[in-house]
Amino acid sequence: IQRWSQVQILPGLFIRGVKMFDRENSGCCIIENGKLLTLYRIERKHLEIPGGGVKAGESLAEAAARETKEEIGVEVEIENYLGYIDFEINGKRIRSHNFMGKIPLGKKPLVGEPEIFSEIIWVEMKEWKKFPCATNTKQFCENFVKTGKIELPNAHNSKK
Repeated sequence: IQRWSQVQILPGLFIRGVKMFDRENSGCCIIENGKLLTLYRIERKHLEIPGGGVKAGESLAEAAARETKEEIGVEVEIENYLGYIDFEINGKRIRSHNFMGKIPLGKKPLVGEPEIFSEIIWVEMKEWKKFPCATNTKQFCENFVKTGKIELPNAHNSKK
């Protein structure tokens, strides 16, 4: 996390007095043997990568690591910033940042928030269309299938 601890932006970034987004999220993409770790979110009936809201004073990398540990019960190693996407849920504008994360050898992820998620599903990234997926998960997988790169479309913004 130290290397990425300075990657921060202000919640609800304003440009010319217009609020650009309502919530800032950060999460981890974890890939093992060509499969992406996803969680099945009960309420939304879809798969999503681990992550959630950034707290005040917390870096994006710290939030990604904390949220991932809360959701899969394992501390992850943050490897690099993958980029961000902007989307809406229920009228709220969300900016979702993602990092590449790695589960340490010998550790096994388990659902850490069973009231929110029912199971962990490892998805073959080229097969993602067979599953209902969250917007950021779709875009990550679509970009991988299209370009072969492990990044989000806004990866060029990683030089913060």
